[in-house]
Amino acid sequence: MKTVKTDKKGFTLVEVLVAFVILTVGMLAIFEGLVLYMHMNLNNLCRDEAVRLAEERMNYYRSFGISSASGSEQVSRKVKNITRNFLIKWKAEDISDTSYTIKIDVTWNIAGKEYNHSIISIVSKGD
Repeated sequence: MKTVKTDKKGFTLVEVLVAFVILTVGMLAIFEGLVLYMHMNLNNLCRDEAVRLAEERMNYYRSFGISSASGSEQVSRKVKNITRNFLIKWKAEDISDTSYTIKIDVTWNIAGKEYNHSIISIVSKGD
């Protein structure tokens, strides 16, 4: 009677499937992290643009001495080659005979969620 020598150098189908499942779970976790990173990066870039828009408007209104006005404006800017819409609202109110406040709110949406950046300045009325 001959004895058959079995060669155990390969992987079984079960071992291959378990390795595949582990790799798949790991890749899904990495993919989720990548999506989160891209979302946070886009939000940071939009916030930077909102800060720029608010500062531009604040400098404009402070230089022209607008002491009692309000309004809003829709502005489109490119962020990472994607056009994003920003809603700018401003309001100026007298707080005394010699000064007034200017408040500027910039709002934008990413993935159905609304974000906001606000700045307020007290301006002295010139003679």
